[in-house]
Amino acid sequence: MGDGIKINSCQLAFGAYGTRHAIRARTVEDFLIGKVLNFSVLYEAIKLLEAFVVPGRCAQVDGYSNTLLLKALKMKQNDDQFDQTKFPTLLSSAKQVLELSRKYYPVGEPIIKSGAALQASGEAVYVDDIPSPANCLYGAFVCSTKPLARIKGIEFKSKSATHGVSALISYKEIPEGGANVGSKTIFGAEPLFADELTRYAGQRVAFVVADTQKNADRAANLAVVDYDMENLEPPILSVEEAVERSSFF
Repeated sequence: MGDGIKINSCQLAFGAYGTRHAIRARTVEDFLIGKVLNFSVLYEAIKLLEAFVVPGRCAQVDGYSNTLLLKALKMKQNDDQFDQTKFPTLLSSAKQVLELSRKYYPVGEPIIKSGAALQASGEAVYVDDIPSPANCLYGAFVCSTKPLARIKGIEFKSKSATHGVSALISYKEIPEGGANVGSKTIFGAEPLFADELTRYAGQRVAFVVADTQKNADRAANLAVVDYDMENLEPPILSVEEAVERSSFF
């Protein structure tokens, strides 16, 4: 409002103030709703609170009893005579101005992203918006269930698991010298598939290609990886084990 703040709704709860549990001052809420906030209204609201909130000994000793607040508001009442034509606002305003340096122009200049209008209007086309082409194949990963284990082979639990499956792709199908150029770290390119040795549980072992996503997921879930654990050191699974074996990675 232009003349003050009108209270449309409010919830007042009081706790740890001389009472054993939190209390809801519904009568005060009903009184405040629909009124313009000023000292007169606030004074009447505090008088209603006296019936609900009773300060304990600590509050009285420390000088935080509502009696003091009532006295302060009463003094304000005498000074202002509860002038209903004055509605002091409780809102404050602020403004932040950012001065951009043109030393590195156009770096730091607010520029609209080229695709912002398309994205905001919903006209942008994402991969999920593109319909699948005819005779499209779908895929699902087969992941390792054991860390630091040799892969002897991959089989399916039943012949029905291979329904609709076109191929099973593993590291063997990667051409010699090929690398996962899409994921490089300080240790080199991350392998797309585990080779003969899995490095961690959950590492991708193979990729099932099928005529539908349902068949691909089903085949991947029914794939069984045969492991060989002989002559391999047990994996390091805790910080303590890493310190004991002088392993930093």
